[in-house]
This record gives sequence, structure tokens and C-alpha cells, in this order.
Amino acid sequence: MLILLLAYAAATQAPPAATTQGAVNVVKLFSYDDYPAEAVRNRWQGDVVVELTVGGEGRATACNVVRSSGYKVLDDATCTIMVRRARFMPPVDAQGRPVATHVIAPPIRWRISG
Repeated sequence: MLILLLAYAAATQAPPAATTQGAVNVVKLFSYDDYPAEAVRNRWQGDVVVELTVGGEGRATACNVVRSSGYKVLDDATCTIMVRRARFMPPVDAQGRPVATHVIAPPIRWRISG
């Protein structure tokens, strides 16, 4: 039986993020069901680092792969999940209004075990 390890963030290896008032726990954004079927069939694994554009409302509006896993399907899945599910507390300007920012997420590790 194939056991999938959850795609998870290696927080100890995280690059510094932009100044946000509250980091998202990326581990909780991913589930076992998120591992792309094509990647499972081909036993593709890798680490993905993405930079997110975060709007003033705290939602990711864009995703750019900073370090690829080597497999487009894993990179694309990472961006899709981060844009759909990640929420942040954006920084505020001098008037206290939320402003857009860029955040580099901790590495997402896609692994197949078993």
C-alpha cells in the first residue's frame, strides 16, 4: 500500500518572509488528497518554495515559484493550494489601512513513502 506523506513546510528551513502581522501555518493548508495523481503514479517528489502576493484583505492574489520541485505538477499544485487557502494578516500603513505585500512561504515538501 502506498502511503503519502503530507506535503508540509519545513519551518526550520524557511527563508525570511516579508513583514506580515501573522504567519500562516502552511502545514494545515495541505491534506493527503492534495498530492497530484500524476505525481503519485510517477513517484515524483520535491520541495517547492513560492512567493505570494498578498492583498490588503489578507488573501493571496498571485503565486510565483521561487524554487521548483523539478515537476510542474507539484509546483502548480502548491500555488493553487496557497492561493485558494492561505490567509494572512497584512501589514498596515501609517493610517492603519491594510496594504498589499509579498511573502515567501516556507518550503513545501512533497513526499511519497511506502
